Amino acid sequence: MLAIACFRAPENGTLSPDNSLTASRDFIGASTAGSTGGVNRSALVEFLRDAKNNPLDSASWGGFNRRFNLTSSALTFHGFTYYVWSASATLASLGVTSDASWPAGGAIAFRAKAPVLQNDGTVSPTDQQLPAFDDGADACLNSFPDTTPWQTIADKCVSKYPGGIARMLDTSHNPALPVDAAVITKQPRFLSFKKDRLAGLVQADDTATVDYYKRVGAARLPDTLAGFKTRYGFGAGDNAAGATYYNYGDLGLGREMKCRSFAASTTRNGVACYVTNFAGIEFNKPFGAYADNDATRTAALDHAVAHTTHPEIAANSRDVATVAMAWDPTFDEPVIFAAYNGANGSAFAAKSNLPTGKRLDKAVLDNEARLDPNHGNASIPSNCLNCHGGSAFVEGTGSAQKIKNAMFLPFDLENLRFQASGAFSRTTQEPQLAALNALVLTTVLPDSPTPNATLAATINGWYAPGTVLGGTFHDDYVPPGWKSTTTNQPWSDRLYSSVIQPYCQGCHVTQAPAAKDFMSLAGMIPFVNQAMGYACGPTPAGSNKTSVANTHLMPHAEMTMKHFWESPARAHLLGAFGALPFALGGTPTFSTGCGSTEANVAIR
Repeated sequence: MLAIACFRAPENGTLSPDNSLTASRDFIGASTAGSTGGVNRSALVEFLRDAKNNPLDSASWGGFNRRFNLTSSALTFHGFTYYVWSASATLASLGVTSDASWPAGGAIAFRAKAPVLQNDGTVSPTDQQLPAFDDGADACLNSFPDTTPWQTIADKCVSKYPGGIARMLDTSHNPALPVDAAVITKQPRFLSFKKDRLAGLVQADDTATVDYYKRVGAARLPDTLAGFKTRYGFGAGDNAAGATYYNYGDLGLGREMKCRSFAASTTRNGVACYVTNFAGIEFNKPFGAYADNDATRTAALDHAVAHTTHPEIAANSRDVATVAMAWDPTFDEPVIFAAYNGANGSAFAAKSNLPTGKRLDKAVLDNEARLDPNHGNASIPSNCLNCHGGSAFVEGTGSAQKIKNAMFLPFDLENLRFQASGAFSRTTQEPQLAALNALVLTTVLPDSPTPNATLAATINGWYAPGTVLGGTFHDDYVPPGWKSTTTNQPWSDRLYSSVIQPYCQGCHVTQAPAAKDFMSLAGMIPFVNQAMGYACGPTPAGSNKTSVANTHLMPHAEMTMKHFWESPARAHLLGAFGALPFALGGTPTFSTGCGSTEANVAIR
């Protein structure tokens, strides 16, 4: 009967604009026992005194300095009777007096207890722990018919993380912002891992990119976009797959994507793609993280659609750059990269004196690097390889150098945005998006020089039980290694959907066959301290980024990091892993408050 009672608000993952102890907060819950029969009954809300303490240790918790009375009037919901308790009060008035409980930019943890009706019909003599709800619980609660028993609803909708804990998150210190040339004074975090970790690949400046183009050769990477299209067979009747969308998941650009298969030899086909990128309202601030709002997203997508529909109209040429890739299985270095200037290329930190379509010696992929190239990673291919080469490595030296294990990324429709209706809606474009994923799939099959079982399983899983071509993309796909039926952890499905899929999978899928592809809970567990340190701070020991105090390195793309810190994701991470080091007999090496404790610029 316990699950019938609940701690309803705040939900786990509730967002707050600050960590104020003097702002009014709502606390709401319910119990199957009320203030009836002449007995006053009440609920107790507790808070974690110090975010660094073990949340599963009762000694870590302190109670509010007053209890919340349960009503005497009964309500009914799905056949069960319940009594409500609620209050609006400041944390300071309830006895929370220390920032240690709620670090700046971080999380504060609550839990609630109350007497409940027992199976024998009597009221429990002591308070019982009440289950909390995760963010967005209303959608779950309202999805059941009126005849559904409450216990069934509770089993589906309550938070599955241990301890009945609801965490409220301060979003005021987003480490992805601000983006201002005057305050970028420290080393970058965005798309810089491969720059530092690819031994033998020198990508410190524009010259290194030029050297890369020379080594690959103009025969494979022509110096104009028109030449690239000709080389790989794009044009009238090319049977290319294509889609136009807004890339919400990482770069924050409107995108016009084209991919096709080409004959690499008499027996093998290759795959080539190019994607033309469109900024939103301000071309001198092209990436969506700078002005991440509906107007910017709509404008960027509309610019892409206008160009797709009528490329012959000069006013529709509002692109900032085109990025191109080719996979040719007949070469020792199968995957290659290039970038070409756009009509508004100077906004992309490209060369304003270059003609449109000319090959670029840099490709800036975030606002920080655009504003301060000395601190950004804009060199090709090292910036590309942060996502397209999680397990990439360099073979050989000098002119014989080759980059191995680079690969295409799949098209995760959950991370894209489309027009609401018409030719460029998701529904209309799904067959083309499936065709794009089918092309990516051919590049990672077992007979490929770049096999990736994880990436292949991800694409096939999206469309299962059907095939990719002609299939339906399933937004609710959870890999077998994250399903609770596999992990024996009731929260693993939710952690995947709330954190791994939107903020990690896009790049980590290319880590295979390395261990950090995060495609199973068991595969992630050995790296929890490291992953949590990169996300929540401080920087893990041994990292080459330790010179910047409390650096937040993951998610590793600017737009993705911004969304991560504006979402409930940190509450899910802490719910799953916040107590794990304690349970293993140690102490966390990451910030269990998961906050930005310095001003944003200092974090840089």
